[in-house]
Amino acid sequence: MPNWYVDPDQADDSGAGESWATAKKHLNAMIQALTYPLIGENIIYLKVGATNLSTAVPV
Repeated sequence: MPNWYVDPDQADDSGAGESWATAKKHLNAMIQALTYPLIGENIIYLKVGATNLSTAVPV
């Protein structure tokens, strides 16, 4: 089961997103970096402030 991480405190989106240390800065960048079709259960962890819940995120 892959876990992915988004942390708005990161400098940019250059990390792989596979841990808090390599988290993406933006949720959209994390979604775009995933390989589709997703196999099995994938979880994206969001650090506080990672997204505005009033914003639609296409998946």
